[in-house]
Amino acid sequence: MRVLISGKGSYIGENFKNWLSEHLTPDVEELDLIEDDWRSFDFSRFDTVIHVAAIVHKKSKIPWETYKRVNVDLTLEVARAAKQQGVRQFIFLSTMAVYGKEKALSGISEINENTSLNPISFYAKSKLQAELFLRELEDSDFKVAIIRPPNVYGIQCKGNYITGFLKLTKLLSIFPDAFDKYKQSMLYIDNLSELVRLIIINQSNQTFMPQDDRAVSAVEIIEIMANAIGKRMLFPRSAGLGVKCIALFPIVKRYVRKVYGGVYYSGQLSRTDIGNYVIVSIDDALKRTVMQLR
Repeated sequence: MRVLISGKGSYIGENFKNWLSEHLTPDVEELDLIEDDWRSFDFSRFDTVIHVAAIVHKKSKIPWETYKRVNVDLTLEVARAAKQQGVRQFIFLSTMAVYGKEKALSGISEINENTSLNPISFYAKSKLQAELFLRELEDSDFKVAIIRPPNVYGIQCKGNYITGFLKLTKLLSIFPDAFDKYKQSMLYIDNLSELVRLIIINQSNQTFMPQDDRAVSAVEIIEIMANAIGKRMLFPRSAGLGVKCIALFPIVKRYVRKVYGGVYYSGQLSRTDIGNYVIVSIDDALKRTVMQLR
């Protein structure tokens, strides 16, 4: 089994390489796509290509043309080259954002089998467009698997999602218990890496909506983190009612939504028939991540 990761140096790609090298095959390589040299690369030596190269969400405004060039056009160029040279499987890392659901404090925040694809951001639109074009390339000799992960986190991840909650945990002794039904899907890097391993050994061509063993509310995240660092926290419901009241004001609501809001996959949507990829529970995964960050 020979595996190529197209897109070099990313957090997810490096973890894929380490995981697959240890648990699947020593023949795992990375391909740098920044320069045009990759176009003369020999793909024929590989059985599977995992495409992780992308422009993700940026604070600075990036035009659609840039997202399309990298997330759509480059993806298809790599896929076509891989297919033409005999690669039998292409795994594409997409995003949960293709559903267009944002963090909610009201209404339904669940993504299930009835939820329509409705990307809003340029990033999400480019990922969905790439998905659709890749499906057109697929045939009996070239299988395409698509992964739509939620927030990915783990040891040495530089993302702000976990670090923001950890700062709140360290700063506060009281965290109001509010909006507990609005949960967030998250995915620990080892669980994502194991899913990729299962996709490869099963030669799957499905679309996957993975998450950890359960979605969690903001209160659950803070509670797990507090336990991990040995800090006693109080979660009063009375204070939670106060948070719900101030969230009625538009100027405050966006900050409350940022902390308490959520969007999550239904459990049914996240199940697979290729094996159990959740090898680390969200409780243990958050504890491991927090202990490294503290």
